[in-house]
Amino acid sequence: MAVELKLEWLSNCPPAMFDTEQIKRVFVNLTDNALEALLSVSDRRVIRIATRHDPTAKYCWLRLRTLEKESRRRFQRLFQPYFSTKERGTGLGLAIVERIITEHRGPFTRS
Repeated sequence: MAVELKLEWLSNCPPAMFDTEQIKRVFVNLTDNALEALLSVSDRRVIRIATRHDPTAKYCWLRLRTLEKESRRRFQRLFQPYFSTKERGTGLGLAIVERIITEHRGPFTRS
């Protein structure tokens, strides 16, 4: 399965203090779930990861998005603990992502 990965990194994000291992877990969980969501897609498979800086709010934003429409319909439930669309999934990966971001005092938005 070929997946196009588009990275849009900003070079002007200020330094941030965070738990490196926990942020790695966020990236792994998000990309694993995005790849899994794209398994059933027969057309173009794209994962876009972008960063943005909001100096007013003093945040750097990370946005991960797939172009797969089916996952967007289920999106509202994806971060609920124990909800999974996978046979082997526990439903905890994205709930963990939300918890880590919240513990780092980051805003967690689902858009």
